Amino acid sequence: MSRSLTPARHWVYVVALMVLAGALVGAAWVLLAPRAPVRVDSTGAFFVDPAPEQFVAADLVFGLASLVVGVAAGLVVWRVSRERSMAAVVGLAVGGTLGALLGWQLGERLGRVDPAAVRSAPAGSVVAYSLTLTAHGLLRVLPVAALTAWLVRDLAADRRRPGPSTPSTVPE
Repeated sequence: MSRSLTPARHWVYVVALMVLAGALVGAAWVLLAPRAPVRVDSTGAFFVDPAPEQFVAADLVFGLASLVVGVAAGLVVWRVSRERSMAAVVGLAVGGTLGALLGWQLGERLGRVDPAAVRSAPAGSVVAYSLTLTAHGLLRVLPVAALTAWLVRDLAADRRRPGPSTPSTVPE
């Protein structure tokens, strides 16, 4: 006897998948994002470039990772849960939001530079600045990408389904 998946349990699985997707975004962000270089001297630590583009690039990496992971998650969830579409869609929205928050916090925690280590670094050394997300609107990319991928895939599937058959001749 096989137990069928209830909509509530299905929703929990989708939320859990999206939270894991958010953790993947955070890890990718830490691994791929550039960091602004900071030079340590006897008076303190200063940016090597006074207007570092690395902050914008780091935000872009977070957004692109969220987009790619969100689209992939939306397509996977559509593939396995077409029959429970309401639970899946709500799970994508809620889980995507939670996942984006987790990815942001995970990335900032893993990408943090200890200020005490910077102060104790020898003069003349160059260290990377802590990873921070400055464009908080990018936290919406993961859930929106997942929901958009779901919608596009569902609409494409609807177009391929044959419509109601119409008789070739009209009865008299």
